[in-house]
Amino acid sequence: MCSNARVHATTKAVPAERLAVERPMLQPISVPYSDEIVRSDPRPAPVPIVGLQHPLSIYDELMLPGAARSTLCSTSASPTFAPSFG
Repeated sequence: MCSNARVHATTKAVPAERLAVERPMLQPISVPYSDEIVRSDPRPAPVPIVGLQHPLSIYDELMLPGAARSTLCSTSASPTFAPSFG
């Protein structure tokens, strides 16, 4: 006996008969994807990512006597911070 001729346990219908009734209402299968993207508003070109890496020669400059303090410390910050444990 064919499985489409048996009564389905959940739907209580014969699948072959149900398909014959539903077939006129089925929609056609869509066309396969063609790898083409169509946009109504084109996106701007991507902005390249620019690295923020500094040259390695900065480490040589930091090792010079007195250069580290003048290079790393800004003028707006307090010159020294010494907590008092009074």
